Amino acid sequence: MRMDSPVRWFAAHRLCPERADAAYPLARIAVPGLTIERWRLLVGCLIGAGAGSASGILLAEDERRYIYGLCTFHACLHLQQDEPVLSAQLVVPDLLDPRPVAGVLLRAVRSQAEANQCRVVIVHLPATAAAAGDRPRGLQSALADAGYEPLPVMRWRLPLPPRGAAAPAGG
Repeated sequence: MRMDSPVRWFAAHRLCPERADAAYPLARIAVPGLTIERWRLLVGCLIGAGAGSASGILLAEDERRYIYGLCTFHACLHLQQDEPVLSAQLVVPDLLDPRPVAGVLLRAVRSQAEANQCRVVIVHLPATAAAAGDRPRGLQSALADAGYEPLPVMRWRLPLPPRGAAAPAGG
């Protein structure tokens, strides 16, 4: 393939341990403060021995194995949905049109959901994607094109102290 020719296809597949460090820069898009050590720990939890098929990390790569997007996922029972759900975090940079990469990952996520007998897929986007939501060619557009609907969600976060540290006041 010539250097000036456009990428023609993307393929989605599960992350293998040998490619974990190559995917790290994309993970930092979703979590800017993520260290390589914490990324490796997350990778170990999602794809390590004993993780099973109900969780993992999907990559979208071109024919040269350049990583354009990733998606972490895990199947769980969701109390609000009252049925098995595949929860996924989609990370696709939007320097270029993210829809082709997102489309490949969303099809792979759907396959994982079906394989795990999930009836619903819930996709979480990084805050940067939510801020760019009004762009007609952004990730939100890719989700809508794939049949996803926005959810009215209120999320709260409780940061916990490291083990052995004192609990915060009021906690």
